[in-house]
Amino acid sequence: MSRRIPLHPTQLYEAIAALLAALLAVLVHRYSRIPGAAFLTAAIWLSACQWLNAGFRVETGTAMQFGRDALFQMGFVIAGTLTLAWRIRIASESRRPDRRPGRPPFSTGCHSLL
Repeated sequence: MSRRIPLHPTQLYEAIAALLAALLAVLVHRYSRIPGAAFLTAAIWLSACQWLNAGFRVETGTAMQFGRDALFQMGFVIAGTLTLAWRIRIASESRRPDRRPGRPPFSTGCHSLL
């Protein structure tokens, strides 16, 4: 009698992660005014899910392995997160009242002090 190895349906996990990424991208696109935020959010989500899902595959055996694929996925997560943070910072700086067009940055309006 042969012993069966328990298998996870990793293809279903990937499909569910992709569906959630699409829903997340739609929500971010609807409520965010930051260009590219929907794409970056979906890319970060999918990369993180693929990295975690690799641990359930029979070939790898353990979660969070540091093989070539895991390093690429971690790189995408880190690069996407940094890019999204940069885009959020740029968008928040452009909405500050002292950054209106025609007004020089760091202007205090106290030119008579010199």
